[in-house]
Amino acid sequence: MLGVVHGVREALHGLCIATGLQVLEAMMEAAREVLCGPKCGSGNMKRDPVAT
Repeated sequence: MLGVVHGVREALHGLCIATGLQVLEAMMEAAREVLCGPKCGSGNMKRDPVAT
């Protein structure tokens, strides 16, 4: 019985960590976009040849 409880606890811990990392990644990407602008190379923007 304790083995099952331990396994469930480890699984829940792993789920919480994975979810937290996804949230952190989304928050960091939103902050990066505010600071740096949208990503280039995704097909929606072309590089300015004068800027290079």
